[in-house]
Amino acid sequence: MKNLKNILPLILVLLFTSCAQDDATTTDPITENPETQENAVLSIAESISILTDSGSGLAWKIDSATLTNDNVADLSLNDLYNIEDDTFSFFPESTTSITLNYASGLAINPEATDLTTVKTDKNSSNRNVVLTAQGDENPSFTFGDNFSFTLTDAGDNIKGRITYESGATLDVLLSPKEQRDYLKVPRSIDAVSSLFSFKSQYGGSMKLSQATDKLYVTHRVLTGSNQIQRAFAYDVVANQNTEISYSVNTFSSRSAEILNGKLVNITGSNYQIFDTNFSGVESFVVLNESDDFIWNFGATAVDDTAYLFGGNYQGMFDFGVRTWAIGDTTLENTPYDIPNLNGCDGEIVGNNLYVFGGLKSSDTGNQGVGSDQLYILDLDTGNAQTVQLPFALGFTNTSRIQDLIYVAGTTSEDTDSDGVVDKERNFLAAYDLKTGRFQEITLNVDATFDGQLMLDVQVTKDKVYLMTARNQGIEQTVNVYEANL
Repeated sequence: MKNLKNILPLILVLLFTSCAQDDATTTDPITENPETQENAVLSIAESISILTDSGSGLAWKIDSATLTNDNVADLSLNDLYNIEDDTFSFFPESTTSITLNYASGLAINPEATDLTTVKTDKNSSNRNVVLTAQGDENPSFTFGDNFSFTLTDAGDNIKGRITYESGATLDVLLSPKEQRDYLKVPRSIDAVSSLFSFKSQYGGSMKLSQATDKLYVTHRVLTGSNQIQRAFAYDVVANQNTEISYSVNTFSSRSAEILNGKLVNITGSNYQIFDTNFSGVESFVVLNESDDFIWNFGATAVDDTAYLFGGNYQGMFDFGVRTWAIGDTTLENTPYDIPNLNGCDGEIVGNNLYVFGGLKSSDTGNQGVGSDQLYILDLDTGNAQTVQLPFALGFTNTSRIQDLIYVAGTTSEDTDSDGVVDKERNFLAAYDLKTGRFQEITLNVDATFDGQLMLDVQVTKDKVYLMTARNQGIEQTVNVYEANL
């Protein structure tokens, strides 16, 4: 009790002091620094500096996206593959304007009615437009009615709107793309699962549709003296296979591409277009130059136009680069050229065509060793550059996912430089567009691939599909595998 008497006065003093401090706080509030508030006012110059990261061309990714059109309102597109691969980069243009580089990757369908119909396999070319500041404080940067971007109040995100010709709008929230947002190349493939196999005279071509979750395969079957073509559509989700057969007097496919949402089998001079339900061949296209067969060429597509390059043309190797679109009956020449490469392949990313592999040839058309150079052709200027690869690539196929180009096939190496191929093996590799690094992926599945040749590759962000063939005289057993990345 005696101690309590001593403590009581002390408690009263502390309470009085605390109340006095509360009163002082109430009557004399602390004013926050305006610069720390989220509602800070940004000038045009400050906005340009943040958007462009002081001119570095920082890449911004989509955190969230909603689509509005005559069919849907605020349809959330978050986490879709054709939203994840979009990047936006801004560069200083003047004191009141910036240049936008919009790499949309695989396009969306702006007239979609739901999450299924918004998906496409259309590889879109980059767009470059100049955005002009609107307003002196916290300005929006616009390009007509097509693009509008504004920094959020905190200055660490961008609110944007893309308006399509139809009036459909895509509202996006952007944030800086960090290192962890980029896909990584695996060091090895340690296990594969067999999906299906078939007999073929020629292994053919493989194309993955992320819009339909189907893996399309086209090839030629030898049936007596008849040349029968066959195509598969394998559902990688349901693990179901659909098969169709048809007759056509042409070479088997070296490349299957998706144009205007349809699978196109590009062969010799006789192309086939499959209907969207894959119930049969919708139409056969015979090129006017029907006697001019081409084979072992590379092909890729952008904006619903196929680019064909390299390969064998009329028994020679001077095919160059040509284009074709649905409705065309001829191949259109381009002013571009690449080295004579038989069995090369490649991808168009942005405005560049990346060409890998292929057997080099002399002026007389004789095949030589594989190419150990990556050829990068600028489709705007026609300028080309080369990148040295660690080994020579022979027959090659490619598949792109975001900033990675996967490359698969067989090497064709002349290790002692005597002009004769003395080393051939299967390989799988990836080229990183961001770093410029070509990295081979170790295949720890030798027992599975023993005696088989690597024919083709297709890839998503977490799966890789490989097609191999085992030669058995004039007939091959072709196998399609799936592996996790």
